[in-house]
Amino acid sequence: MEFVSFRAEKELKMQLELLATMENKNKSDEYREIFLLGMQEKKKEVSVRKYRLGELSLGKASELSGLTNWEFLQLLREKKVPLNLTKEEVLEGVENL
Repeated sequence: MEFVSFRAEKELKMQLELLATMENKNKSDEYREIFLLGMQEKKKEVSVRKYRLGELSLGKASELSGLTNWEFLQLLREKKVPLNLTKEEVLEGVENL
């Protein structure tokens, strides 16, 4: 495992320590969990934006987000992002049924 550090405002540090205490975890484990949750959300946000702009296909955006194609389609629906599927993607989807 690699070592990662960052600077944080005093208030953020206090909030992180409070969460660790409330969850009976050591600070490193709590920081790691929070970071991973944030990373998952950031990957979803970036993949939706790149898909919306046409910079990623549905498959690539799903892969980047860490979601299945079906889950990513549900996320797009929640975010009210219109589908921009190519003919090949539609045909591939039909073949996989």
